[in-house]
Amino acid sequence: SQGDKDLVELDGESVLLHVTEIKERYVPPFEETRAQVETDYRREQAKVLARSVGEELLKETGVTEAAVPKKSLVDVAKSKAREVKELSGVTRSTAAGDLFTSTDLRNAAFSLTPETPLANKVFDSADSFYLVELAQRKLPNPADFPKEKAELLKTERERSGQRVFSALRARLRDDAEIVKNPTLGRP
Repeated sequence: SQGDKDLVELDGESVLLHVTEIKERYVPPFEETRAQVETDYRREQAKVLARSVGEELLKETGVTEAAVPKKSLVDVAKSKAREVKELSGVTRSTAAGDLFTSTDLRNAAFSLTPETPLANKVFDSADSFYLVELAQRKLPNPADFPKEKAELLKTERERSGQRVFSALRARLRDDAEIVKNPTLGRP
């Protein structure tokens, strides 16, 4: 009840708990939350349906773990009146946006080859579901390397510096001993 006090031990320290206010629990009636519950339910069901549609499209292409698809994903999707987004000129360094927030999707997209042009699973990224098929693969031109070398070196130095900094920070955190000063924060 209000005004009660209790002494408890917490992390080796004694703490005095004092009840200053009691709030009554409130569980809103269903009618107050119905709209939100329905919206959440529809959203979850839409996700389930979207994933199953993606899996059906994959099945129709004939793709399996080890086999090349029998049909193009684009052709199958268009025959089912599904939305097809084609991206061109995307590289590992320029890949951005909702589509590439999933690490699995990003890795799969850049691992596709002409021999295995279709990822064999449905990817969830930013509340949407995606199927990924290689449309075109452009390998770098060796003649352009001397021009791009300086930029590549700069980028790699920055990445290397970040890796060293991250490793150092992780090591310092692991080696650190954090001690709480009992005199700070108390009147």
